[in-house]
Amino acid sequence: TNRFDSYLSRFVSMSTTDKKDPKKGPAPSHKVFIVSKHTGNVIQNNADHKPQAANKNKEAWEEMAFEYESNGVVFIKSLKTGNYLQCDEGGNCKFANKNKMLWESWKVIQENGHYFLQSMHTKNILQVSPEGHVKAANANRDLWEQLDFHFATPVPVGGTCYLKSAHGNVIQNGGDGKAVAANANKGPWEAVQFKELKEGTFVIKSMKDENNLQCDNNGSCQFANKNEGPWECFKIQKKGNHIFLVAHTGNVVQVTDKGVVRAANKNMEKWEQLSIEF
Repeated sequence: TNRFDSYLSRFVSMSTTDKKDPKKGPAPSHKVFIVSKHTGNVIQNNADHKPQAANKNKEAWEEMAFEYESNGVVFIKSLKTGNYLQCDEGGNCKFANKNKMLWESWKVIQENGHYFLQSMHTKNILQVSPEGHVKAANANRDLWEQLDFHFATPVPVGGTCYLKSAHGNVIQNGGDGKAVAANANKGPWEAVQFKELKEGTFVIKSMKDENNLQCDNNGSCQFANKNEGPWECFKIQKKGNHIFLVAHTGNVVQVTDKGVVRAANKNMEKWEQLSIEF
């Protein structure tokens, strides 16, 4: 399980750019764990369908999916029951049903390096008490309200994201299908989606034409077709806030200072560092 510092930056309240998905409709879910920075415990859907931060488990009771709209609204689904987290007028929270209305609407706020969940119904902020009680009692943004988000996989599976190089440019599906990092744009040409084929093995689909990133035996990288064979399979290694894409050759995908994308060797240095952004 890995922390994601830039998670949901595409619709946190401080964002000034409307970065809609290149396809219509809300992006698919990201499976996450919601961790209290106050206690270190993980919010779960307990037997009474109430959110509780009772322990540090990361099991079925704690698995959540964030389903988001292009306007920044987030619906938080318990994968244990399929119900959504709601907040009533009194700030009481519950995974009561499968409605996706005002009571179930939330927004992620990023402030001073911390994340908060704001109820769009009451405008109050979700908090975790020392005893593990979860409620949206007031509009405070202090320690009780500070949250962290952890992926259930090393990368976001199923949702649109972008792969940013250490040079600041973003990997894109060029006009001829060649993978390049020509600029820092985050548009349809740069949007990708991870799919897990089996544990630890992923394909990376371009949202521009739905072709998968592949690495041939010479280390050349391109979005050539929709195959999901050895050339399209990558292992993910994570160091700190960076990921490294290991191709079927054992070489690591790198972005040169000229924007060339290739898997030339097994280095895991600056040129090979990639960051996931939204």
